[in-house]
Amino acid sequence: MLKNLEGGDFELVFLTMERGAFPSQTTFIFDDQPFGSSRDLDQRVKQYCTRFLFNTGMYPEIKKQEKIEVIGMPALAIYLEGENPNRTEKAKSKVYLIQKGNRIISFVCTQWRPLNGIYDQAAFGQFEEFVKSFKFLKKSFYENFEEELKKLGI
Repeated sequence: MLKNLEGGDFELVFLTMERGAFPSQTTFIFDDQPFGSSRDLDQRVKQYCTRFLFNTGMYPEIKKQEKIEVIGMPALAIYLEGENPNRTEKAKSKVYLIQKGNRIISFVCTQWRPLNGIYDQAAFGQFEEFVKSFKFLKKSFYENFEEELKKLGI
């Protein structure tokens, strides 16, 4: 588990430090509690993007947003890019916000590069394979809790 500087924890993170000038790295993240409170995907995107990469001094711009299905669940794919010229770095991200029952979860791939660096598109392909292969082996606490509430008529 990795502590999220913007509040909360990430459940699963892979970090690759890559060749080249700092910061050349790529992260894959699964987060079962992405920032925001809305259960509506469109509203959650707005909430989520207000804080995405907030502590980096970047204000990533949404380049593209599309409704899709990910691992059999409705989702929104968000493509973001941002720069911080003061720190001579940039970032490119692909975010999936996924409706899993009454909750929203996320998968995120972010690449960091120097301003003059080149993004590695192959890493985004590996991210796609990672997400497609992801399986939930058991119900989450929240799914079990909701089932128990339904049994009780609440």
